[in-house]
Amino acid sequence: MPGRLQSVLALIILVASVVVGCGEGSPTPDTVATLSEIEVDVSVQEAGTDSWGEGQVGMELEEGDAVKTGSDSSAEITFLDGNTIELEAD
Repeated sequence: MPGRLQSVLALIILVASVVVGCGEGSPTPDTVATLSEIEVDVSVQEAGTDSWGEGQVGMELEEGDAVKTGSDSSAEITFLDGNTIELEAD
């Protein structure tokens, strides 16, 4: 019985850590990538909105967000699995 109790407690802790989040600055469950590099003019439009805001290094991106670069600008997006994509100007 003590082994079963430990398993149940471990499961409760795991579920609680997923709900609350483990550590400050960890990505939200909806986060799929981050803006890892920005050169000059990079804008982000969050999914479900019509407005564009200034992109920031470290900004979390969720599914459906749009990223655009201006003239002489570039951006790098890093996905949670470590893959990256580079966006060139325009």
